[in-house]
Amino acid sequence: MPLLEFARSRLFEPLGIEEVAWTPGLNGEAAAASGLRMRAPDLARVGQLLMQEGQWNGRSVVPREWVAASLQPRVTAWEGVQYGYQWYLGRAPGGASFISGIGLGGQRLVVMPSLDLVYVIFMGNYRRPFAEQAASVRAVQNLILASVR
Repeated sequence: MPLLEFARSRLFEPLGIEEVAWTPGLNGEAAAASGLRMRAPDLARVGQLLMQEGQWNGRSVVPREWVAASLQPRVTAWEGVQYGYQWYLGRAPGGASFISGIGLGGQRLVVMPSLDLVYVIFMGNYRRPFAEQAASVRAVQNLILASVR
């Protein structure tokens, strides 16, 4: 079954997500690591699903055990940040732990369970160097974190 079709039936439809696009890779098929496009409120639903350990409206959409396994640190991504299965894991200033999905151009999904917080940042800085993308994202994240402390 093609990845997009599987994701629609097992993840997007149960979450009520209707509008997605997945850019095909060089082989003509969607790649799990990149190219997924969705609206910010829908991406936030994915974050809420993580915070609820795979549950949505009282139903198991993703097995709780898989969510837990995906959030286990596997390697160091950079100083202070670990990487699980597709998720970056670390601590924000102030000590709250975070789970983050990072996309090209400054796209971010951030889940902070101890603050009961999910937020999405969409930027579109596709042609800027990564360091500049990261600086813009950090500025927005600092504003968000300052407002919840």
